Amino acid sequence: MISPEQYIEIRGERVGLLLTPSLYAILHRKGWEVKTTTDIAEIQSAYIKLFYAAALNYVEVHNYEEKTVPELELKLLDFEIWAALNGKEFGEMILKAIELLTGKPLKDIVEEKKK
Repeated sequence: MISPEQYIEIRGERVGLLLTPSLYAILHRKGWEVKTTTDIAEIQSAYIKLFYAAALNYVEVHNYEEKTVPELELKLLDFEIWAALNGKEFGEMILKAIELLTGKPLKDIVEEKKK
């Protein structure tokens, strides 16, 4: 089982991501849409925003009862650059996010769509 608490490194800083449904509230507050499409650039852009929201979610949830994690100083641009420079890790994180947020690995979803 994959942990919904994941970590990436951006600009030498360890960044926590919390890939749980509560991140959708952050997306909603930001006014960002993460929608299904077949355009690869739109898919990548959506996942970058999802990971940024997951980082904000990590901070918000950890600090809910008491402040234990510093506020996120990184911006969406930092996540865009991370994704561009770390294609393999970005792709692996997309697969983890899909499984964590849908409850199914991508291969199972693809198989179901074929039927």
